Amino acid sequence: MKHYTYKTVNTCSQLIEFDLEGNTVFNISFLGGCISLEPEEAAELYRLLYKLLGNVK
Repeated sequence: MKHYTYKTVNTCSQLIEFDLEGNTVFNISFLGGCISLEPEEAAELYRLLYKLLGNVK
């Protein structure tokens, strides 16, 4: 399992951390920001995972 730390840009949260094993994401956490997952954070996380995993179906 590999741990990732990603500094976000233009979102409420400042940092997204998660573990990745194969194509499965574990232990996602957001540092700072809004109480709920805002659309910007969801989009940022999606873009990051798409880059890491490639076009996986």
